[in-house]
Amino acid sequence: MIEAGTHRSTGSSIAFFRLGKRVSSPARMVLALLVACALACGQSQAAAQQIPGYTHRHWDVEEGSPADIRAIAQTRDGFLWLGTSNGLYRFDGLAFEKVAPETFNQWRSNQITALAAAPDGALWVGYDFGGVGVFRDGRLRDANAERRPRGSVSDIIVARDGDVWVSVNGSAGSELRRLHQGRWQTYTRKDWLQPEPIQSIYQARDGTLWFAQFHSILRLAPGATHPEKIAEQVGFATSFAEDANGTLWLLSSIGLQRLSAPRSLIRFESDGPSAGGAGKRSLLFEDGLAWMAGHQEGIIRLSNLKTLPGGRDVIPVRSRVLFRDREGTIWGGGPDGLVNYIRSPVLKADLPGTPTTGFVAGPGTDAPTYLATDAGIYRLSGNGAQLVRKALYVTALCAGPNDVLLAPSLKRHQLKRGETWTSYAGPAGISGVSDCAIDPAGIAWVTVPSQGLFRLTDGTWQLQKGWPGAQLMLSDGKDGFYLSRPMHALLHATPGSVQTLWQDEQIKIGFIRVIKKLGNLLYLGGEKGLARYDGSRFVSLESRYNPWLSGISGIALGPQDAWLIGSEGIFRVARSDFDKAFDAPTAVLPHQMIGAGLGLNSRSFAYVTNDAAIDKAGYPWFATSRGVVRIDPARIVRNLVPPPVSIRSLEANGQIFAASNMTLPAGTTRVQFDYVALSLTDPGANSYRYKLGGIDENWVDAAGRRQATYTGVPPGTYRFQVIAANADGVWNKAGAVISVTILPFFWQTWWFKTALFLIFAVLLWALVQWRMRAASEATRVRIEDRLAVREHIAQELHDTLLQGVQGLVLRFQSILHRLPGDHPVRAEFETTLERADDVLQEGRDRVRYLREETEPVELAPMLSGIARQVLRTELRWAIRETGTPRPVCAPVADDISRIASEAMFNALRHAGAGMVSIRIANSRDGVAISISDDGVGIDEMVRRAGKKEGHYGLVHMRERSQRLGASFRISEARPHGTEISLAIPARIAYR
Repeated sequence: MIEAGTHRSTGSSIAFFRLGKRVSSPARMVLALLVACALACGQSQAAAQQIPGYTHRHWDVEEGSPADIRAIAQTRDGFLWLGTSNGLYRFDGLAFEKVAPETFNQWRSNQITALAAAPDGALWVGYDFGGVGVFRDGRLRDANAERRPRGSVSDIIVARDGDVWVSVNGSAGSELRRLHQGRWQTYTRKDWLQPEPIQSIYQARDGTLWFAQFHSILRLAPGATHPEKIAEQVGFATSFAEDANGTLWLLSSIGLQRLSAPRSLIRFESDGPSAGGAGKRSLLFEDGLAWMAGHQEGIIRLSNLKTLPGGRDVIPVRSRVLFRDREGTIWGGGPDGLVNYIRSPVLKADLPGTPTTGFVAGPGTDAPTYLATDAGIYRLSGNGAQLVRKALYVTALCAGPNDVLLAPSLKRHQLKRGETWTSYAGPAGISGVSDCAIDPAGIAWVTVPSQGLFRLTDGTWQLQKGWPGAQLMLSDGKDGFYLSRPMHALLHATPGSVQTLWQDEQIKIGFIRVIKKLGNLLYLGGEKGLARYDGSRFVSLESRYNPWLSGISGIALGPQDAWLIGSEGIFRVARSDFDKAFDAPTAVLPHQMIGAGLGLNSRSFAYVTNDAAIDKAGYPWFATSRGVVRIDPARIVRNLVPPPVSIRSLEANGQIFAASNMTLPAGTTRVQFDYVALSLTDPGANSYRYKLGGIDENWVDAAGRRQATYTGVPPGTYRFQVIAANADGVWNKAGAVISVTILPFFWQTWWFKTALFLIFAVLLWALVQWRMRAASEATRVRIEDRLAVREHIAQELHDTLLQGVQGLVLRFQSILHRLPGDHPVRAEFETTLERADDVLQEGRDRVRYLREETEPVELAPMLSGIARQVLRTELRWAIRETGTPRPVCAPVADDISRIASEAMFNALRHAGAGMVSIRIANSRDGVAISISDDGVGIDEMVRRAGKKEGHYGLVHMRERSQRLGASFRISEARPHGTEISLAIPARIAYR
């Protein structure tokens, strides 16, 4: 049985088959070989598209790229736009998005032939038929002067003055259309065009407009109204471009023409245009070379300011159009999809095989540098490497003085002295060695961790007693070696002595993979960082403080820079920063990653490494997991262009909206923002921070994530802002911002909450009023009860006791009248009756007093009487009444009199006052009485406490006012003195 499927590798797709048990083993082998061949072909094709000094990426149709790209442009917001035979696409460096016109138009072609970005951020789009359109404010709309424009658009430019120029060819002839100040103008052969098709338009740096027809070339100088025709003629499929010196060139079927003086023509061979006889070409200049697209064989690079081997080379990718974006990336588009080329300092060395050792060099600045791969031993030479010895299975490499080189392998060890190579068998019974070294005398040593150190003596390896084995070894430049036993100890062994320099818990950098002596300092690279030994102490730069210092496998120091390779990649550090780092090992060490995104990290399978070296010319070399590379520091340019940031969409409760200020319906609780930074150099390395105002107090570090999701968001208006940095850490601090309003349900609105608050306030007010009324009513009832009791007592006294006593007095008077005048008890009877009359009179007075206490009392007379009685003539006093006087009920008046009497007494005894003022304020709400003096005032502590220790006058006044349901306050009088205030509600004060 056979199962079919597909396999993708480096942009290629091949068919493969899975065979069941019925398929024979030879058939499986044949199919496996076919698959391997197909994969190799795909990888070979991708490798053929690589250019030294550039990183390369190819998006084909399977990766989402549109096919048949005909035009490329970049708008102000940073998006890359692709005009294709099937419409308009937008690219953010990671994803392609098709943009459809706002309206359907059967007279408009799907094929886009030209694109032009305008300074205002708009994108002008030319169609094969149907005229032009413009993408602005998120919408693609037609922008023609007539409903059914004629002809096919061949080119569009937006001039520096904002005018849009469109070239059109059709059955009725050629036209040049110009949008000037909002109105279209048309130029034909009746004006100044030649009766020929228009191929391309270009505005030079000096503002001159150039028009390439077939075969005429027109030049319109700035400020001129009519162009001039130059003498040169042009072929078909034209493209203008200026080089770095400002020289104008024109590419066509007849070759590369120089239009700037002195004019010339460079002819070159080509297999013809990629789309046949009426194809399209594109031209730009980079690194002094002319890049030319639109040829069947691919992109041709032709020497102009520099020389290529043979004068030209070909990149086998079918691209019709070339474009350089604002960051300097070169883009190509055509039938094969989209490609890019990014200037890179990384130059891959042409070395067969995979590195099996690190770099080694003998002492001295002129000593050559060597490296071994599984194909042989190489010596670095200029821009490449020279094979010096074919050797298989080389496991270690070491160099010494006078160009001595030892290369142990799994079979035999190769020793080079000068130009002479000698082969030796390895130590007896040992299948392989871990590391090797050449001492200052030129003698070869190897280490076997389980055995010890072996020395090459008279052609044989002799085990040296007293010398411990180790994983790594390095000559100390004298008579000893540094020996590393990873995760255990670092030793310094000399004849007759083994010293432990570093061991166990002291080793903070984990498994040590490289030991390198540079000057008088010893550097060690490990899985967890980098260490330096100055002869007395170790200082470690741990990866927990600088995570990029993980898996260090190579260190190289130049005059200006330190170069490191680790599991995170290749890094450059300023030499001054590198040296200072060992004084502050926990601080963040500034660094720059080189070749980000290329996978140039340390050789993870190697336990003995030295994967960084600097050649005689000052170029750093690195042995990486993807081969050997050389770095050209002159090509390291930090990308200083802040990336434009765009919020692409907003998703709310599963519904996606275009990114703009948005009002979302009630019930929205989950929102998701999709955003992107438009740095296309390495879009995967862009960094983001975002903040939702009202939710986030500080910036949220999103690293490389391009989404922000919030749940449980309450109704309100929020401001979402996202900022971004490119791969070199340059931030766009303005970023992009949108405002989002989530509508509330009616019960979430402010007016509903306000209404609830008002209702609650009214209810609370009503409750307070009810409680006040209840308290007042209770007080009122107590007062009424007091009045009723007094009336009852008066009635009982009058109707019972006084009447009974009066009857007794009359009986006794009757008895007295019957007694003789000289009776001994008569005088006593008369005295008793007189006393009885006094008792009756006192009883009548008490009944009258009880009757009078139930009647309302005028306050002013009452308080005046109290003042005369208490203050007499010792203090001056005055009484003032405002409002309409109303009598207060007797019990209330009684409590008022007690409080007033106490206040006046205190003013007299304690205040040292000269004047007492009594004020009565009558109103509908009640009556307020205040008694103030101009004395020394009351102590602040006493005033706050409301009493003085051992004295109860203030306490009694407060208690009486509380029983009344009145407010009582003690305050300072102005300018000095004390004021006692009493306020009684009307429903309590008045009967």
